[in-house]
Amino acid sequence: MTNASATAPLAAPATSRSLALPFTVGSVLTILGAVGYIALNGMEPREAFQHPVTIPSAVAVVSGCLVLSLGLARWRADVPTWAVLGAAVGVALAACSSYEILSTLRAVAAGTDDATFRELTFESTAILVPLFAKSAILLVCLVTIGVTGLRRRALPKPAAVAFVVAGVVSLFPVPMPGLIVLSIALLLTARRATSL
Repeated sequence: MTNASATAPLAAPATSRSLALPFTVGSVLTILGAVGYIALNGMEPREAFQHPVTIPSAVAVVSGCLVLSLGLARWRADVPTWAVLGAAVGVALAACSSYEILSTLRAVAAGTDDATFRELTFESTAILVPLFAKSAILLVCLVTIGVTGLRRRALPKPAAVAFVVAGVVSLFPVPMPGLIVLSIALLLTARRATSL
């Protein structure tokens, strides 16, 4: 006798249609959280990290990014699989960055003055290296998804363009602008999938 569960795959690859809900929910959460962060831009960085809006914004971005990352890991379209999986890793790194804001940077902000906070955060290689890794991964992977999706007609034209723009915008060390554009690209992809 053979054990059928031993040979069955853990999870079947998902099409755009079956991922419409995770892409939509993850994108909306990510956009809402990112807008919360962006609303704090006029403040001193240390004050912004201590602001009460930071907590729900970070929770929304972390949750949204994790939903998007898991959805991307299961997404199968006529684009290179390595680019989709790389994008999933890049979005997961953005979730880690938001979690760092939620936990570590809030604690550092509470116990330092402005100059020390700036030195410990914006000049620290421990914080900047993961952000640059996220930027490089997302640039290569999202531009590849957009260009390939457009050439092979696997994505709607607006979504393909949004993927390319998200890749370029993700070069900023701050992940929020790139996440907003990526969320728009995934919303457009989900919209097309539900209309098929």
